[in-house]
Amino acid sequence: MLAEERRRLILVELDGTDGMRNEELSRSLDVSIETIRRDLQVLEEQGKLRRVHGGAIPTHISRHVEDPYIDRALAHSAQKVAIANAVVSLLPSQGTIFLDLGTTVAAVVNHIPQDFEATIITTSVYVATLLAHHENIDVLLSGGRMRRGDLSLSGGATLNFLSEIYPDAAVISTGAIDISTGVTDFQFEELQVKHLMLRQARNTLVVADSSKFGKTAPFRVCDVSTPTHLITDGGLNDSQREAFLGIGAPLLIA
Repeated sequence: MLAEERRRLILVELDGTDGMRNEELSRSLDVSIETIRRDLQVLEEQGKLRRVHGGAIPTHISRHVEDPYIDRALAHSAQKVAIANAVVSLLPSQGTIFLDLGTTVAAVVNHIPQDFEATIITTSVYVATLLAHHENIDVLLSGGRMRRGDLSLSGGATLNFLSEIYPDAAVISTGAIDISTGVTDFQFEELQVKHLMLRQARNTLVVADSSKFGKTAPFRVCDVSTPTHLITDGGLNDSQREAFLGIGAPLLIA
């Protein structure tokens, strides 16, 4: 395969993701990791992507987003794409939709068609920035205190803004899911936003890749049976899947 064709395929692979690791690109294109590294260097010099430790990310991701966010964006990128496609198929056209923060939600935004019409409310500056490219989407961004890294907003101003909004759907991210402890997260400040949207949205879609299952974060969001859909990828083993379905959890495998 010629170098130009290989580099074109790298950009195709990267399109619509939050990033890919060198190993993923190496397997996909059946070339060595060293070849991938050289190609990424050339493509970065051409301004077509950004290299980060262990991989590459699309140029639309802000240079001001701190490394831990980028590390999470690169992790399980193929699974997040599968989840994103499943979520987009459930979003109501011309409806009102709440989008939470996080890399999986960002993947959802990257897969919303350009002709999709909706009003989208978010507490993520990063998500709002991605949505700025959609001419048919009306974006409402809450106020509040911004947390660096994820560029998320929380606090009293955020809750006041959301208190009178009852969206048709809410896409909610999370840090961990366990059958006994439920849906949990790492950021206490953002917990109240998730609680509010779980109460006020008509349909709630909790999203998490399979690596987050069987784990517990410090702060409880809800029971696993609370959301309308609990959306993950095909990485769950049979026993995990059967256990969640056995207690009536609304599990949807992307």
